[in-house]
Amino acid sequence: MKNIFKILCVVSAFLVAGCNMFRPDTRADLTRYEVFVEVDGKPYKITRTIQNWTTYGWDTNQGSSQGRRSDYGTFGQKIHDKQAIVIQFAPSYNSKKAGWKEDEKTGIKTLSNKEYLKRAFKILLLDHYKNPQVIEIYDRIEAFESPDARVKVTGTTRKKIPKIPFWPFQGDGKDRYYDYDLKKTRYITKNSKKHFESQRYFKKKITEETIEKIIKKYPKIKAKGVFRLKGGYVLDGVGKYKGNGDRLYHTGKITSIIKKNSPCPDNDNGTCISYTGKKIGGQWIMVKGKKLPKKIYYIQDIKPRFFDTSFIYKFQINDEIIKIKNDPRYLNSFINFDTKEYYEFSYSYYHTREHKQK
Repeated sequence: MKNIFKILCVVSAFLVAGCNMFRPDTRADLTRYEVFVEVDGKPYKITRTIQNWTTYGWDTNQGSSQGRRSDYGTFGQKIHDKQAIVIQFAPSYNSKKAGWKEDEKTGIKTLSNKEYLKRAFKILLLDHYKNPQVIEIYDRIEAFESPDARVKVTGTTRKKIPKIPFWPFQGDGKDRYYDYDLKKTRYITKNSKKHFESQRYFKKKITEETIEKIIKKYPKIKAKGVFRLKGGYVLDGVGKYKGNGDRLYHTGKITSIIKKNSPCPDNDNGTCISYTGKKIGGQWIMVKGKKLPKKIYYIQDIKPRFFDTSFIYKFQINDEIIKIKNDPRYLNSFINFDTKEYYEFSYSYYHTREHKQK
């Protein structure tokens, strides 16, 4: 009898777990948020009611599991000068340490701590509410504190809203700016409908000792002229690109030597210089300094570029026009042995799906 009882218990446990594995998510209470922001000194209140869900599943360590998720955490609003502000919850934000204060009568929780408000949200400022050409990204404290910052989060509230049984439409649903949950990649993706780009440039002086160590490590490199660091692809016998990790491994060794033997001092007086790309009239201009908040620019060219060797990156630094031919066999990183300089060009793409305009 005891064995039969044990078997029945085990079977019952598996049945319960199995039910949870295939059990659909169920509606939980809702949360109503108010986010108070200033853009160019003008105040706005953005309100959003978000549906919460209870999820069910199976965890290999704990067995039957129960979790929580929320609907559509990206929302926005048209503001002055045909701009739009888009708000997202910061994924790394820890609300337990933020110091929310609750009004016992209304049940409203308020967060007004200025330092935590810079961590609670990721903000996008679109230069046009329908067809943005430039987006400012506030995704870190330094961006909110930058002298060029135009956005400030001044406060936020949240309140639990009980669900109404058999009424599934209490939440605000998808927002018109839901698709601005931008994904950063190094490549243009085929499935995305809108593409934005950012560019940066960096150069630093390297010492004679650094050059000597590079040549000692790789004697085949000639310490003369400009040397372009190798990338992770090579051409095979039929003219197709294939991966080659050894090339990147050697490149990594070279950059490690440069970083170790020619570091950027705190007060370098021009030893290391960063540039941020700014697009003016279709032309990329490199502006000295790490400019925050980051700006990304709309691009119409949606053709994947990575293996396109006919594409040329073209930008201006001061009065000099620099051209870099795209080639997956090489990185956009260079050593000029004659001037004893290391410099690199980098770019990133941000993508969003096409969304309905209202």
